[in-house]
Amino acid sequence: MFSIAKTFRISILSLKSANPGVSLDQLKPGQVLSIPIQSLEGTGVSPVRATLSEPRPSTNVTKSNASKIPTLVNKSASTDPTSLNADQKEALDLHNQARARISKACNTPRPPLKWNSTLAAEADAYAKRLMQSGSFLHSGTKGEGENLAKFMPATNGSMAKGVEMWLGEEKDYHGEPIDANYGMYGHWTQVVWPTTTEVGVGAARGSGVCVVVGRYKEPGNLRGSSAWYGKVKV
Repeated sequence: MFSIAKTFRISILSLKSANPGVSLDQLKPGQVLSIPIQSLEGTGVSPVRATLSEPRPSTNVTKSNASKIPTLVNKSASTDPTSLNADQKEALDLHNQARARISKACNTPRPPLKWNSTLAAEADAYAKRLMQSGSFLHSGTKGEGENLAKFMPATNGSMAKGVEMWLGEEKDYHGEPIDANYGMYGHWTQVVWPTTTEVGVGAARGSGVCVVVGRYKEPGNLRGSSAWYGKVKV
């Protein structure tokens, strides 16, 4: 039942070292642990809320694990929407409904996203890797945006529910240019980013969790630009 689920949204913005994670046993049923990014530096506590869209390589990627990050190729392999399964279609529809709504509200056109089968396959593979390893870090893939979500128990999660979680951050964003402190709304801004054109979402279940990964081309959350209006003139 959803009332007894633990739902976790984990944010990794820019850590200088790998710190031990917060014990899940410390959370109460139904609780979402939310820690502002700016309050975590130097505390030795891993940030827990929801992972961010991050167009640059994660600082958690080291030489020892860089070879394990999937190599992405053929990024323009868009898929006919009629070939998507129900969860994929709902995830794509949720993205494009949000984009259409914010385009109208801001009078700033942005294209509906196309489903990219290559991004989706690699999102699936990375979701499985995170599920099996128990880690929750960005892949550090260059040239892409990335959103992550995690659900416990696994039956509470799906691609669509991951997107719904990201969309829930809209209330925390007010059109300001993106800066270093975008941890509270970074998933939502990636979903509606004006210059993003393609998306692929994947999910993996096991070990009592469901991990959802969204991959985006072109990446959003560019510093100094607004998710409402795009590049801000200075």
